[in-house]
Amino acid sequence: MKNFILNGFFLLLLLSFVACNNDDDAPELYGDAYILSEDSISNTGEKAVYYNLVLSSSCNNYIINSTTANMGTKSYTLNTSDGSNFYAKEGPFSTYDDLIGKYTFNFSFILTDPDILYDEITSEVLMPATITSCTGADDGNKLTISLKWNRLENADALFVRIKDSTNKIIFTSMTNYYDYYTLLDNSEYTISNTTGTWFEDATLSKDETYTVEIVASVLDFGLTIQSESLAKAIVIWE
Repeated sequence: MKNFILNGFFLLLLLSFVACNNDDDAPELYGDAYILSEDSISNTGEKAVYYNLVLSSSCNNYIINSTTANMGTKSYTLNTSDGSNFYAKEGPFSTYDDLIGKYTFNFSFILTDPDILYDEITSEVLMPATITSCTGADDGNKLTISLKWNRLENADALFVRIKDSTNKIIFTSMTNYYDYYTLLDNSEYTISNTTGTWFEDATLSKDETYTVEIVASVLDFGLTIQSESLAKAIVIWE
């Protein structure tokens, strides 16, 4: 579940609407397969884009015993830490052609018969945003980080987050579910101790190395993720 949190906070909220309570007769299934494209920053500052296969599943009304996903001859086992939401990530890969196709999610339950669900990955891959500026400043009263990027024309949801030097998420621009949409028409955002949501009482420090990430998604009928991208930049303090 650790990878689930690091690579799909947006997905976490989508799946948070799904809880197992055994009230209905037929399993109400959720299965999502999509490509996550992400920047990789080298030691020389050069960037390349890599691609990951992300698989997630859950059930609305039955406890899942296990979930696997198949695409052609390939089979993937999804893992869980809470018994409700299952997740797998494969990659990174240099190309995504072999990831395109129809995925079959195979559900095994504790109290009912097995079931299946299908989801298809298409070539509609969302490239990471181009971050043009990521600078930290100290005005004597507070620290801020100013982020600028080239606007993504075809994204349906977008948010900003910060990771510290241990790769732990300490900040997200979201304060509620609808904040996925408020930055879609923007190309800049300022992070301070009065914006967004901070985790575990984290605060900015000029002695820390931060990575700022822009997470963007294309949605399929507003319910599942068609594709997702992750742009990264190291904060440079002025």
